[in-house]
Amino acid sequence: MKRRAWLAIGYLATEAVAVAVVLAVIWNLYHSATFRYRVLGTDNSMRAVLGTLQRGMSMDEVQTRLGQRHLDPDSEYSVRQGLRKLVETYPEIFVQGYEDSDAILVYSTRSFRYGLQFRDGRLVGTCSQRGAKILPPVDEENSEAR
Repeated sequence: MKRRAWLAIGYLATEAVAVAVVLAVIWNLYHSATFRYRVLGTDNSMRAVLGTLQRGMSMDEVQTRLGQRHLDPDSEYSVRQGLRKLVETYPEIFVQGYEDSDAILVYSTRSFRYGLQFRDGRLVGTCSQRGAKILPPVDEENSEAR
């Protein structure tokens, strides 16, 4: 009888741990924009992560949140030309301007494409299919991944 009791307790403890793990995953999925984006990869989850970006963030911080991106030469040229034209057309929005030495990272989902412009390793501007976004400056106290 004692053995059955211990087996039942062990089984219940295992079930409790499994439920706790599932709840922890759901909690992270709900509260972490980065986790949601990495798991789901949807437009909304990507926009949630993009909403956490601030002007002046390092490229490493951004890539920690969104992952690595590398463009082939043709795509990079296309994005650079598009950004250059946007800067020329809308200087009041793209106040950071454009320099040939700027690094450009592009992130996309099935229906959404977002470009990030870096100068000297720091985020200076963004653009998307739906227009530019003025980024707030980095809040040094809260610049860790959210």
